[in-house]
Amino acid sequence: MVQKNNNRANVTWRAHENNGMPLLLLVDLDQGGRSLTNDMNGTLTRIRPELPKPINSYRIAYRDSNGAWDWVTLAHTEVNLALRTTIHDGPRDGSLEAAWQAAGGQV
Repeated sequence: MVQKNNNRANVTWRAHENNGMPLLLLVDLDQGGRSLTNDMNGTLTRIRPELPKPINSYRIAYRDSNGAWDWVTLAHTEVNLALRTTIHDGPRDGSLEAAWQAAGGQV
């Protein structure tokens, strides 16, 4: 699914499972809006209602505007369900497989 907005990151995303583990893949389309890295909270908040599972059940990997895959961890409070993200630089090769393994998944 593609989301475009010049005040936000322009992204495409896909939710699926890999070996039974939910994975959310986000790709920064680099179309002049904010970077996905800088708009991660806003992006996840916008797509959250469209996800088939609770957002905190996913391992999240994303490709930044430079083409490198990184990963994200989430924390939220039950009071306001606000998301707090932590961005993690992926492995030096920048591949999705390496980022997925770093996030705790199996390839």
